[in-house]
Amino acid sequence: MLVVAVTAKTQNIFPPSGNVGIGTSNPNLPLHVYGNGNIMRLESSDNTTDAESTLLLNIGNTSRAMIKWHMEGSSSYSGGISLGTRGGDGLQNRMYIDGNGKLGLGTSSRTFSR
Repeated sequence: MLVVAVTAKTQNIFPPSGNVGIGTSNPNLPLHVYGNGNIMRLESSDNTTDAESTLLLNIGNTSRAMIKWHMEGSSSYSGGISLGTRGGDGLQNRMYIDGNGKLGLGTSSRTFSR
């Protein structure tokens, strides 16, 4: 008779409380991710020239802020990031940092002059 014992460690928790835990057994927020080093990756399948990927931050059904990643040109290794907020003019980019570290404030343009 061969007996095999397996001990499994649970990494992802989906309790009835509605909080989801990844890497934790005690999630205390609707999404609680716990890990060491790089713990999260958001990846867009769009890798075309000047592609963008946006993380929207909502209250209710209305986007109040955003973080947007921009691929600059056709290089998948060159890109910038912008932060946006909702004001009287709607949800707009308010700050942009390009791949070379140039900072634009109060602009939605990704073009900088010297």
